[in-house]
Amino acid sequence: MIRLLSHFVFVMFFFATAHAGPVKSPAKLPAFDELADGTRDVRAAVGQAAAEGRLVMLVFGANWSAESRGFDEDMNAADLGSLLALSYVVVKVDVGRLKKNLDVAARYGVPVRQGLPAVALVSGEDRTLMVVDGPKMEELRREGRPRVVRFFDAALNPDQRAWLIQQQEKQKLDRLKQGLPEQLRPKFN
Repeated sequence: MIRLLSHFVFVMFFFATAHAGPVKSPAKLPAFDELADGTRDVRAAVGQAAAEGRLVMLVFGANWSAESRGFDEDMNAADLGSLLALSYVVVKVDVGRLKKNLDVAARYGVPVRQGLPAVALVSGEDRTLMVVDGPKMEELRREGRPRVVRFFDAALNPDQRAWLIQQQEKQKLDRLKQGLPEQLRPKFN
């Protein structure tokens, strides 16, 4: 009797789990906000980069593009994510089916029709410093995320690195000045 009962429980468990279907994970947010205003977002990022002494990374892509979604996952990984958080203000610009934000891409010289994602590195003065087209991004990603990290770390050439360090030091000094009594502030000028 116990044997029959254990078979019955096993069969019921099997059918209950077999018909329940796969376990669904919570819905993941799209990589690129299709409702965002690219021009406004870029303008805000340039202002933020200037204030914080960082560069702007404009990532042009689309949710239908597997490469764009893959690069978005790379940007959220610890190694690349920490580099980006330290050195760049990142703006993901949705180009839809190559019909949206093309004016933004053109302004920074990004050839989005060659492939996605495509990246522009922009200074806090709103100058294009570097453009990485779709084929180059695909090549970098094929070589692995460590290569992508090295590439964007090296993209901060010595002049850019010096400028970035200078801006960060200036900000530290400004914060220090703000914490000092008024009579001591002129000594730092």
